[in-house]
Amino acid sequence: MTKIGYGVLEGDPVRYTETEAWLFAQRSRTWHKINPADVLFNAAVTNEASFTKTYGMLPPLPSNAFQDDVWSRAAQTKREPR
Repeated sequence: MTKIGYGVLEGDPVRYTETEAWLFAQRSRTWHKINPADVLFNAAVTNEASFTKTYGMLPPLPSNAFQDDVWSRAAQTKREPR
């Protein structure tokens, strides 16, 4: 699995990979899936320690956040015998 990064986009915390990104909207106190290109091109990258120091304990990400690709997972569990 790809490492999940930490960042800040327009003052809001984000967690991201190259293919998926989630922004925590501080006004509504909810996570929103966003285009990862927005993060990769516009967010300030930070590390986990700075992220936690700035934003504290945020609510957990949605259960479907950063799940492995369904097709890849199925292929790994249903391998044909040799």
